[in-house]
Amino acid sequence: MTSQKHLFDLEPDVHYLNCAYMSPICKATAAAGVAGVNQKMRPYSVTPDDFFTDVDHLKTLFARLVNAEHRDRIALILSVFLPMFLMIVPILRL
Repeated sequence: MTSQKHLFDLEPDVHYLNCAYMSPICKATAAAGVAGVNQKMRPYSVTPDDFFTDVDHLKTLFARLVNAEHRDRIALILSVFLPMFLMIVPILRL
């Protein structure tokens, strides 16, 4: 793999290796964060489609990464608690 330093906002003389503590985020991630904050500044401009457009794109990219047949086979969840709870409830009822 070639150097990916250009993707990050690191000073030319900095070589950051301590990612166990805190890793730097890449420029694209920072831009997405700023876009998200800017969108929340005007919540009245958010449409129902805005809740799904980015998710559909992410599911498409992830499906391609893991060679899934279709993005509809990919589920995004906000927390691991609910799926784990739903999985364990039938076991606890035995």
